Amino acid sequence: MTTAAFELSQLLSAMYDTPKDANFLDSLADHLGFDGPGKKIEALATLQNLILLLNHQVESCLDNEESAKLAVRLLKPFQPIINFSQLNHNISEARKNYLGPECIVNLNRLHSLLSGHADLIQFPKGARELAAKFAASKAEINTLDLPEDAKRALLERVSQISTLLENANTFGPARIKRELEALLGAIFVNVSETKGPTKDIVAKVLILAMGGLTLLQEVDESMQSAISIKSNMPEFIDVVHGVVGHEAPPE
Repeated sequence: MTTAAFELSQLLSAMYDTPKDANFLDSLADHLGFDGPGKKIEALATLQNLILLLNHQVESCLDNEESAKLAVRLLKPFQPIINFSQLNHNISEARKNYLGPECIVNLNRLHSLLSGHADLIQFPKGARELAAKFAASKAEINTLDLPEDAKRALLERVSQISTLLENANTFGPARIKRELEALLGAIFVNVSETKGPTKDIVAKVLILAMGGLTLLQEVDESMQSAISIKSNMPEFIDVVHGVVGHEAPPE
């Protein structure tokens, strides 16, 4: 299993060899696959969510007082990120604070303390394989016979899902579920009856979305009742089978 401490250490370790004058959040956003004007905010939110989760886990999961005090001390260098006080650091400045080797080592120590007490869901390699399929679908979506606004809406959702699945352990099933639902909503809103190549491409995207929902069911038992393609989403099946013209998954 993995922990929030391990996932945070992986993110920060990936930044360590970045050129010293590069902006830390820009570099992190590029590593995570975010783009557009809001990419730094997305990257910052990802870091903040992991640190807040770590704070909560230390407070609620470590019964041993000595271990809890040690964990709080190990987390201290990362707290300014939550307060936005280190938003514009370059890599060189970040290395003097939360990106130094000792900080990465301390996160690994936190991982050891939390393992068995606050494990996160670990996704199989199929998550990254699905991420690659979503990424590949963007080229086909660009060819759709749809208004530009409709194509842009689908591309934004597909790009976001690809990014989240590529780093699924970091973002977790709840975030991925929200994005998959947003993709379905974008299809329902922007795609009416289609024909020819457009029908086939939309069908592929819908089937990828169904694959994502199935993956979530496999890794998180708590989502078994929240996500049920066959019994709780009959309208989704209708879209796949009716509007798009492909058969729904077998019973």
